[in-house]
Amino acid sequence: MGLDTVELIVEFEKFFQIDIPNREAEKMTTVRQATDTIARLLHISATEAPLRDHYFGLIQSALSAHTPDKPFTLSANIAPYLSAGDEERWKKLDSTLGLPVHRAAMRQSAPAKSSWWRKHIMVWLPAYDWNNITVDDFILAFCASQYARILRKEKITNYYEILVAVTGITVNKAGVDYYEVSPDSSFTSDLGLD
Repeated sequence: MGLDTVELIVEFEKFFQIDIPNREAEKMTTVRQATDTIARLLHISATEAPLRDHYFGLIQSALSAHTPDKPFTLSANIAPYLSAGDEERWKKLDSTLGLPVHRAAMRQSAPAKSSWWRKHIMVWLPAYDWNNITVDDFILAFCASQYARILRKEKITNYYEILVAVTGITVNKAGVDYYEVSPDSSFTSDLGLD
């Protein structure tokens, strides 16, 4: 276990006010494994997700009216309802949720005819494809980006709230985009922590 991962585990311990034994910490290689371990240490087994359900309802009311022919479900892709470049809809969502929504990065590529551009300008491409982000992924990313505001760490009551906090803390430590992190993301191979 490298220094980055040790520091991440310390952040988990601080937020959840627990001690994670070394033998347990060594098994925590993914976001899901960290969430499972923390849930076990906190004696939380509740799987309902009222936080997710609350924001699902708000997001559904804000976005589904624009595409009434497509069912708005947790497993649906978010892109048909919210284009990465539709700033007007993003602002409406900010207003509906009462908190800023983390914007999707738009893929860019260098102009094909400009060799100067390709040699001198570094073009950043996100490590995710917006068209593959589900409504469930979107809600997790939103909640994780606001975990310090929407969660009371002394009143964590279910698995989903732990997942939200673990995801938010991981993004802050790894310096990645919220949409790059899923429950199955490996701290080392996917998120670059040593």
